[in-house]
Formats: sequence, structure tokens, C-alpha cells
Amino acid sequence: KSKHIHISIIKSVEPLAPVNIASSLITMATMPTPVVSISYDDLVNFATDDDDSNNVKNRDDLIQKLGQAFGNDESALGILAVTGVPTLEEKRQRLLPLARRVALLEDKSEMVCEASKYQTGWSHGKEMFAGKPDLAKGSFYANPLIDDMTTVRDVPQDVKEANPGFFAPNVWPDKSVPELEVALKELGRLVVDVGRLLAKPCDAYVARECSGYATHNLSTILQESKFCKARLLHYFSVDRSGASDGDFSDWCGWHNDHGSLTGLIP
Repeated sequence: KSKHIHISIIKSVEPLAPVNIASSLITMATMPTPVVSISYDDLVNFATDDDDSNNVKNRDDLIQKLGQAFGNDESALGILAVTGVPTLEEKRQRLLPLARRVALLEDKSEMVCEASKYQTGWSHGKEMFAGKPDLAKGSFYANPLIDDMTTVRDVPQDVKEANPGFFAPNVWPDKSVPELEVALKELGRLVVDVGRLLAKPCDAYVARECSGYATHNLSTILQESKFCKARLLHYFSVDRSGASDGDFSDWCGWHNDHGSLTGLIP
């Protein structure tokens, strides 16, 4: 159980994003269980403490949708789509093309952080998939909320050494792709803001299902925490001629997300 980490994952693909969008829509359309969706406006309205009967009904409906998405029923996919998020499209269009520019840079030395175990800055071929180094995708990691966690709180040295991916300061390609820092922070912070709104009905749902649940537990965690990691993913074009199906994949290896919520941008 994590008490302090929110992770946002941002993806691009080569060729660029439209291919990724299409594949995501096809996947959603063929799922036997539809993905639950709620609107951004409904999340905002949920935060309004209003005893109006219509608002109470809307709140109950939203909590029920949270159960359909994240509950214990076998049909719950653990996925929730938030629609109508303001400024999302423009921020997305500003950031995703930069993923390809970063991935194709010949000299990436200014954005590689070995001390973070490649969990800050550029990472390629450091993760494993099906027992082999994953070369099909490259990642750029950064905390969109703050560049250096150690500037806002005193952290024991042993804690920093045990968690280098979260305490290593951000590194940015200021010389080669100077636009990346602003673009990633803007979209990453938007994902965090939506996650904080979503945490409120999540709290209400869990409190309804679990007696003794601390009120506003998840909301407080996400509101107060600065431990956040954004991952900008780029999928390289791959020549699959002569390669077996196990050599390359658009998937990641099995893993546990160690965050309170994971936000994804299609």
C-alpha cells in the first residue's frame, strides 16, 4: 500500500499518436465488459457539498460507477475513463510529438541518470520483457510537480538510497529539446489534478464498503504528496521480418504499479 505516490503515464508511438488512439479504441470496443466512463464536470460537481436532491442522486450515481470500475465484482476492470477534461487535447498535442524527438536524439547524455537506476530521465533497454531487454520502447521519467524532492523536506540518507528513482532530481534535455520540461510538467500536473478530483468519490465508495475507513484518506494522500512520477513512452518502429512473436511487444512486462492512482493519456 502506497501512501505517497501518484504515477501518470503518457504515451506516444512511432508513427505518431493517431495509430495509438485507433488501437486503444479498437481494444475498448472489443472488450466483453465496457470501460466505465465519467465526465470531468461530474467530478468537479462531486466536490460541491450541496444537499440538493438532484446533486445527492448524482453523487450516488457517481459512487456506483466507481464501484463498477474498481470494485470486487469480476466484471470490474480496474479502469475508469474521464471524459471532457479541459485543455487536455492541447497539452497532449504539445507533448507527445516531443517523445519522438527525444527518442531519436543521437546524444542523450544530458538526460540519463544512472544513479536513479534509470527511473529518472531517459531509459531504454533497462527493463526486461519476456526475459529479454525491452528495446521496443523508450521512456523519459520525471516528477511533474517538483524538480528535487530533497528541497521541500528533510530525507534520511538511507531512505534516499533505498528509493533513488523518487529522490533523484529531474534531468531535462535543456540543450536539445528545451520545450520538453514545460510541456511534460503541464500535462503531468493536469493528470495529477484529475486524479485528485477522482480521489474524492473513491474515498466515498470505499467508506461505503469498508467500515472504519479513514475519511478522505486517498484525497489527503494525493493532495499533500509531491511523490509523483510521469513516464513519457515512445514506441520505436520495428522491423519484424525474421523476428519471432516474442522478440518485440507493445506491452510492458508484468509489474505492480506502486502508486495510489495511475493516470494514462491515450
